[in-house]
Amino acid sequence: MKNLLSLAVMLTIFEISACSKKEKTADLTLNFTAKFNNQNLVLKSEYIDSASYKYKIEKFKYFLSNIALVKDDNTEVKLTDLVCVDYETPSTQTLVIKNIPVTHFKKVKFGVGLTAAQNNMLPDDVADSDPRHLYSSMYWGWLKYIFVRMEGRSDVDGSDKFDNLLIYDVGSDELYKTVEVLKSLNIAEGNNTLTFRLDIDKIFRNGISDIDISNYEESYTHSDKTNSKNYDTAIKFAENFSKAFTIE
Repeated sequence: MKNLLSLAVMLTIFEISACSKKEKTADLTLNFTAKFNNQNLVLKSEYIDSASYKYKIEKFKYFLSNIALVKDDNTEVKLTDLVCVDYETPSTQTLVIKNIPVTHFKKVKFGVGLTAAQNNMLPDDVADSDPRHLYSSMYWGWLKYIFVRMEGRSDVDGSDKFDNLLIYDVGSDELYKTVEVLKSLNIAEGNNTLTFRLDIDKIFRNGISDIDISNYEESYTHSDKTNSKNYDTAIKFAENFSKAFTIE
């Protein structure tokens, strides 16, 4: 009888100990914002770049993949495989991730675009809830998925007609970018937030690799290498885009 009581006590202690050691988790809300001069991007509004050229962005969406947080010991916690952020659809600009470990993270990692494996699947071959299916219009077919779509119009002659098209549709496996941003983040019990801020002006005018929207060959991209000059613009756009993110 005493042995049974001792066993029961030991089991109880073990269960309490196991519960107390269970990893605490919390919720994390991801926000995806786009800014111009510290103001929220408003589609079809007029903006002026640092070269004094006017432009309007009418469509803007992009894929981010393999978003993860990196702990101090370099282990990673993946938040999501793939998202499509669409600035015509506010619901895509916020994502709540559950069961994030309550601990300190030192870095945020993500990819701009789709990995080669993700890029190799047709919209009809994935789940209905998959961003590739929901945004099947971002599928080219011959060049797979468009990673970033930014389309609009510019006024480079001061006529206010905005009659020059801007078409930056960027994709292909070679243009996939992996981004790592140092960010000290303490996840606490309850609700936490993490904001992916994209500065539009840094895409076009960053002082290092500017895109001149007044130059016809830089007013649109082509991800087919046979269109060499427009492919060069696609390379520049993809690089600038990946460097225009900050984490807040």
